[in-house]
Amino acid sequence: MTNLATKLIAAMRFLYYYPIIFIHYITYRLLHINPKPFNQLKTIGTDQISELISNGKSLIRFGDGEVMILLGSGIHFQKFNPRLQQKIKNVVRDYKTNSSYILALPNFALTESNESLGKRGRLRIWRLFKIVFKHLFPKDIGYADAMIFYHKETFEKFVVPSLLNKYALVLSNSDNNTPELKAQLNKLNIEYEYVTTKKINAFDDYDTILKLINDKKSFHNNLIVLTSMGPGGKALAYDLTKSGIQCIDIGHGIEIIGKTKDYSEKI
Repeated sequence: MTNLATKLIAAMRFLYYYPIIFIHYITYRLLHINPKPFNQLKTIGTDQISELISNGKSLIRFGDGEVMILLGSGIHFQKFNPRLQQKIKNVVRDYKTNSSYILALPNFALTESNESLGKRGRLRIWRLFKIVFKHLFPKDIGYADAMIFYHKETFEKFVVPSLLNKYALVLSNSDNNTPELKAQLNKLNIEYEYVTTKKINAFDDYDTILKLINDKKSFHNNLIVLTSMGPGGKALAYDLTKSGIQCIDIGHGIEIIGKTKDYSEKI
């Protein structure tokens, strides 16, 4: 299938699933209008995040990739899948104060002025996210920062305390099975097991991975899952929390664990 055909199919899905958002987005593009920043966005502070994770809540991070899946499009490392789309929808639909997970969004993109985003070359990426947030996400609940693990030492501060005396299952592709990651986990005396996932279309193996985790749970009552597998990891975290397994969606943050350089400049 050609790139043009793929884009046309994605646009048709977008129109079919969310016609109002589609019209809103196209109108903004044609009239060169940008959505206003959400200055009243409710956020969850870092101290509260640490407490919630320590108390057993999972963390699910959303970015532009999850929104594209939600609207009916694939991304460069995850093809569109209706089942994955539905699970992403569920994460948004079921998010409440008493949910078993914290939902993290790119809060800076929602609150930063369009002028500032434009100067930094980020407006094109986050314009659509703002429109989708306006229409689909609840506004009466707080959101954590999806970029939380892009900064040095946040893993040690927010996740490590929850790993002590736990059996950690780390899900990521082979590129992230680094000596630095292993050394850091060993240094902290954390018992862990690494499960290699696909670099492309990791959601294809969703049921196999879910079964593996549930099998591990029967041997390790203190199981905790760390995931870095794109949109599929968000779906997995959602399903695991329903079965009482804590899951921390680290994402690209796994790439800086134990290293001196972080991803602050990518925000």
